[in-house]
Amino acid sequence: MVFFFEKLGAIFIFLMKALVGVITYFFNKNKLIKKSFIEQIYSIGVLSFPMVAIVSIFMGMVMIIQLVPAFKEFGAESFVSGAVSLAITRELGPVITALIMAGRVGSAITAELGSMKVTEQISALEVMAVDPISYLVSPRIFAGMIMLPLLSIISDVFSIFGGYFIGVYATGLVSGIYFSNMRLLITSTDIFGGVLKALFFGIIIAAVSSYKGINVKGGAEEVGKATTDSVVISIVLILIFNFFLSYLIFAQ
Repeated sequence: MVFFFEKLGAIFIFLMKALVGVITYFFNKNKLIKKSFIEQIYSIGVLSFPMVAIVSIFMGMVMIIQLVPAFKEFGAESFVSGAVSLAITRELGPVITALIMAGRVGSAITAELGSMKVTEQISALEVMAVDPISYLVSPRIFAGMIMLPLLSIISDVFSIFGGYFIGVYATGLVSGIYFSNMRLLITSTDIFGGVLKALFFGIIIAAVSSYKGINVKGGAEEVGKATTDSVVISIVLILIFNFFLSYLIFAQ
């Protein structure tokens, strides 16, 4: 337990140093750092879009298939769209997107930085008076803070329309009622709460994976272990923080 909190504290200090680089990004005239940020936006966000979209569509579909029969038992099938949309915007959209990104992006970041560490490329940056955290970590955290909320919103939209498609054309839900009841239940707090959670998840994934990658010791085998650890730690922290954020934002 002590070891766990020790590592958590080290990651937190590492994150604070990286966030300083994020804050000073707009005042930094180094073109390499700005180029690195654009590259991370593309890698983290654009390349993840197809996977997030496909998973979200089928997530919305399966939720409708599972819940319509249950709601019909109480004669409330017209409210299933609102219940599904509420679950998606509050929980499933940001959480499922974050778990996908932890596996895809987190592992890639750890493997990339770990490889740079064992081949002494990071040491070369330090010799050239380039801060590895500002150059390598801050752009990744900045990109994660921007792209995770955007991907979460995309996930919400695709999930809702996936549910709409299967609900209207397979289970007999009425198209107009589907959206009207959805608007009755969903508020701006639900949407912005989910986006805020995704923002924190993006920071967690980028910070943990960068920390594990940049602190690799040993050879290629250690890079593999660090990659596995970063995914596991990110997933655990996402689920833990999801509870506390849900309690703070939605509990009344």
